[in-house]
Amino acid sequence: MSLSNGRVVRVAFAISTQGASGGTYSATSPLQQYGFTPLTLGVANNATTGAGNRINATSGGVTVTSADAGKGLFYGTIDAHFADGTRLAGGWTCRVGE
Repeated sequence: MSLSNGRVVRVAFAISTQGASGGTYSATSPLQQYGFTPLTLGVANNATTGAGNRINATSGGVTVTSADAGKGLFYGTIDAHFADGTRLAGGWTCRVGE
């Protein structure tokens, strides 16, 4: 997502391999490497910058509503709050392998 100042926000989440069967997953646990939550926002200077400031989720969850691991297509919803006060709610689509 592009911000008005030219920076970009990326949403990232890590779920267990059971995500291929759908379900709801915590945005805050289990903690990942370096103390990050499974759901984070990353703010970077532009779309090509790999690094950025990561912001942990403080509550909420990620739901996988449809999963086709064979085709690499996953769909779901997010409803979460983050440490900087941001709230993110809505649908998402992920295509793995592209």
